[in-house]
Amino acid sequence: MVCPGRVTAAAVSPDGNYFVAAVAEKIHVWQICTGHLLAVVSRHYQPVSVLRFTDDGSHFVSGGEDNLVLVWPMPKVLNPKLAGHTGQGATPRHTWSHHSLAITDVHVGTGGIRSRVVTASLDGTVKLLELASGQLLCSFVFDCEVTSIIMDAPEQNMYAGLVNGHVCQVRLYEEISQPEHHVTSSGTSPALFKGHVKKVLCLAISLDGSILVSGSQDTDVRMWDIHSKQCIRTLSHKGPIANLMLTVAPPALGAVGDALPLPPIQHFQRHLLSDAESVGEGSKRRTFSVRLTKRQVPETKVDLLMEDVFEEMGSSDKGEEMAEEVEESSSYKFQELKAANKKLYNYALTEILQLNNS
Repeated sequence: MVCPGRVTAAAVSPDGNYFVAAVAEKIHVWQICTGHLLAVVSRHYQPVSVLRFTDDGSHFVSGGEDNLVLVWPMPKVLNPKLAGHTGQGATPRHTWSHHSLAITDVHVGTGGIRSRVVTASLDGTVKLLELASGQLLCSFVFDCEVTSIIMDAPEQNMYAGLVNGHVCQVRLYEEISQPEHHVTSSGTSPALFKGHVKKVLCLAISLDGSILVSGSQDTDVRMWDIHSKQCIRTLSHKGPIANLMLTVAPPALGAVGDALPLPPIQHFQRHLLSDAESVGEGSKRRTFSVRLTKRQVPETKVDLLMEDVFEEMGSSDKGEEMAEEVEESSSYKFQELKAANKKLYNYALTEILQLNNS
């Protein structure tokens, strides 16, 4: 993948269709399966430092060194005419300027357009905002710079990585009663994860919410038990940890024969796809190659039974003969059941009449 310049932030849509990368203050959007450059948007005044998608892929959020956090709707980014700004490119849904220094990290919760967004900055504050309305819900003030931020899945706890190497836990439902809350990251606070000696650059939480993973500039990745705040494992690297992600093991790992075909990844283009190319005849945008592999599908009992039936039927003539035999047999059994039912009715009627006479 060759980009027009040094990439400062990147993200992939949840469905795997779009790749968004920031080069300086410009944000590029590629279609992964074709490699087409679909859009280039620019509303930041300094380099973009972080990009995050919503869980439904309808929006992505960008934060930059210009202290701004922008919310971009994907439909308007891919088709600026929907916003009514022909020739001017897409405009963000929200422009948040609550911070006074560069944005270091952004976390988008679950819920699509109804999700909540947490932003962290070098000004030592964390902002909790509502994506739908753009309203600022709460501001958390720390006593040092915040370099990374994340929330757990239920959004009950927030974890802030700090420049002093600590990770601070904030219980949202206990601390959010005031519009501004001050958090202390020094001393012997029970809500601190201590172990790193340099600033924490990235955070991740396990699916069950029991393990916190932190990556630091001190080249270590630490795994923490959230309940006890104890470090249970340390993974050393040769350089600062720029990013990390927790995911389940891929289904095809260790089973090459049963692997599903992956979507193709083409070379990313450097020039925007024009309207004529996207709607014209013979457009390359309408077609893309797909790699197909033969996959052995295990046969079920139903499949085996159907194979036996077709083998017995053989040719079409034999199948017709079998159908006639089945029809005659069914008709004969129906007549037998009808006669038995009539006998049962007569017997019951006789018994009832005799009981009444006696």
